[in-house]
Amino acid sequence: MDSKFSREDISGLLASLSVQNTIIDFCDRKFPDGKPWANFTYAPLNGEWRMCYSAHGRSKGIYTVRESTIIGQIFDLLKKGHISNLGVNNKSLPALDLQGFDKNLNIDGQLFASHNKVSEKASDYLIFGLFDHSDYYNTQRIYKVTHQGLFVDAREKSYRDGYKGYRFKGSRVPDNKENVARTLWKAFPKDVLSKPAPGFYVAGGKDAVSVLFSFGNDQFARTFSLDVYFGKWPNVSKELLDFGKLVVEAVREIEK
Repeated sequence: MDSKFSREDISGLLASLSVQNTIIDFCDRKFPDGKPWANFTYAPLNGEWRMCYSAHGRSKGIYTVRESTIIGQIFDLLKKGHISNLGVNNKSLPALDLQGFDKNLNIDGQLFASHNKVSEKASDYLIFGLFDHSDYYNTQRIYKVTHQGLFVDAREKSYRDGYKGYRFKGSRVPDNKENVARTLWKAFPKDVLSKPAPGFYVAGGKDAVSVLFSFGNDQFARTFSLDVYFGKWPNVSKELLDFGKLVVEAVREIEK
């Protein structure tokens, strides 16, 4: 393989390896943050690609990653001269837990952002809001701003099912509240997309309020969840914490 390989070439190679049920592995110098490099192993299974990666000498689980994301990852590494070949074998992935919807979504989105330039116009939506775990009915006030307008999902139902995944279902919010949401959308710190962070189904205990937000489109997405008091995640970047505070302010402004 060399830097002249196109995305179509890589797609054809993956299709061939999938038919042969062949596992591939390589080192990614850009993930996570290049400190340290991560070793990736991909295995085809029933038309999907399962993946595990190790950084700091340990693997966290088995993820499902979209083929288009893998193609972008390999293409970028080839173009930058970080890899020149793929390891292939017929072994199986290690016996690790299969990850649920949210973790699959986030690792896929993190990989996509690590190997593709994500602009403000790349996102089709911003989902944001608050979820009260201490409320008996698990009250949520979650909003979604799109190019078509602002919507609210006020269902009294828990979003915290990492295997099925949260699906926004809302109604239109009056237009005079839309500018608040659009300002928040523009302020989203896109650099955090390529960095590890807690997803929708991680933060919050029985007495906590989670600050939620998600950014993406049909190609990629990331979800984030922070404790409303912003003290539970000391390793989360300042950019992410600051945006979480903006989410709280935006929700309060919309609900005035």
